[in-house]
Amino acid sequence: MSKRFQRRPGRARRPSGLRVSLLACALALCLPAAGALARRTMPQELARFPERLGYWRTILPFGSEAPGDPTDRAFDEIEELISLVREMRLALDRNPEQTKALIDLRNAFIKLDLDEVMENHPYFFTKPTGERAMRIVGTWKKPEYEIQLGDVELYPAPPPQMGNLAGEISFSRNRFIPESIKMRSHARLDLGPLLFRELLDSWAVFNYQMAQSRIRAEKWAAKVKIPGDALGPNVDEGDREAYGQWMASFPKTARLLREFAVVDDVVTFPPTETFGDATWFNLNLHMDTEAFSRIYPKTYIELKFFFERVTWSGAFRTKDGGEFLQLGYNAATRSFWVKMLLKDGGIAVTDGLGSPTGRVLSPVEVNDLEYTVGINAHVDFYGLDLDIRGFPLDCKYIGPQDWSVDARQAEFAVRYHRPPTVKVSGAYYNLFPTWFIDMIIPGTLEERFTTFFTLMARGNGGDGVMSLIDFEEAHGQHRMAGELSLELPYQIISPVAKWVIEREWAELTERPDPQARRLLDDLRLAILEDFQRIDPRKEPGKYYPGK
Repeated sequence: MSKRFQRRPGRARRPSGLRVSLLACALALCLPAAGALARRTMPQELARFPERLGYWRTILPFGSEAPGDPTDRAFDEIEELISLVREMRLALDRNPEQTKALIDLRNAFIKLDLDEVMENHPYFFTKPTGERAMRIVGTWKKPEYEIQLGDVELYPAPPPQMGNLAGEISFSRNRFIPESIKMRSHARLDLGPLLFRELLDSWAVFNYQMAQSRIRAEKWAAKVKIPGDALGPNVDEGDREAYGQWMASFPKTARLLREFAVVDDVVTFPPTETFGDATWFNLNLHMDTEAFSRIYPKTYIELKFFFERVTWSGAFRTKDGGEFLQLGYNAATRSFWVKMLLKDGGIAVTDGLGSPTGRVLSPVEVNDLEYTVGINAHVDFYGLDLDIRGFPLDCKYIGPQDWSVDARQAEFAVRYHRPPTVKVSGAYYNLFPTWFIDMIIPGTLEERFTTFFTLMARGNGGDGVMSLIDFEEAHGQHRMAGELSLELPYQIISPVAKWVIEREWAELTERPDPQARRLLDDLRLAILEDFQRIDPRKEPGKYYPGK
């Protein structure tokens, strides 16, 4: 087993205050309740369901242990982070050549056409080791962000400064398996003085703002009008309560999502005699893809295949077999769902029947956690059905033991090293069945897909696919560094399958109006406006006590 999944000597007790960074990167692979803090209670006088609605105890830190009142510095740093994301995007917009180069690299991965990248990509160069590589360096020379691609210097690293970015991606051929390419990448990003304690303070702002929203009206119906088309037929009073709280606190973001999504479920209260004071958070969100494609044509074209053809589900399980999160997407109903049991300010681990085991995962208490994400997927490739069962990702987090020191470090690792079960059936465009395709290619489609996933799992020197993210905080500075290594047997997929993938991808990536709106741009602005609503510097003393 790779040493990445063993506790490294000398690091067992190296603490870190970078929990927020861990949670931000783990939205897809780790604990999803990014705002969860331990031992929180909701003020009794503010809740219509005081003993049951544990929803906000995980989403926002009621009664958290964040010290004192929120600081202006916390708002400065979060606003700085939002500005950094905006400037990075604008830097690419100013240089269409760089943007095209990055898009071409992405498309090559999707089409499994890496020979072109290896030989002809304009920003790749040959290293002394023989590897083909591309480097990226970014610096925030305010007000503008600058990006360099190609054979640029990565070392020596400049002094830590928010926005400093340096990374490299490289490819090399496998001498023993000509059909495979080894890929290595590493990157680091400086986030400046984005300290964990100040972020906790900023969460307290949201906490108090939520409380004030509840105090200002006796009934949510009198305060928040939820449009009839925003909720599905299965909502109940608890769902309306939870959804109304969110709408009142983040109106811009809620209004944006209402343009193309309908909420059909939010929370369920299980029997107290079995579950105690717990809440099932079972969000069910139906996508109106017609509205989405009309409002955000650029984003929709990039995601169209996944919206319409890919159904998937994932279950997060601890080493002892307990389960703490389920999520997935159904292409037939265009619905996304998340399910977890919230209890005591964290996520409760359940058994195979959905009953609590007594263990609760709280982000500020978990210092070492190993779990597996089991993924099932079904791809409807225009009549050709690809079923992938039991795609496993082994995850491990090594966190802080002591938050009081100045130098802290934590790490999060993901590994894929066991192949899933693959089945292929159906007929392409309902005309060409799998047996017909198998006649014109070496082997069979099912054998080739199985070989593809098996070589990925067993390649890379036996490590499979390895990803590592380090979070470092020292002397008031915060840095995130990541590594990824894998072996991609891209030529195992038959020429027919590659031709089909390339043909469909070319059709999906036809460019719409360049002035069309993009979801990420609108979402960033909505979050920024919601954030600015509760900025204490706008009206001191309005949003939290003691000011």
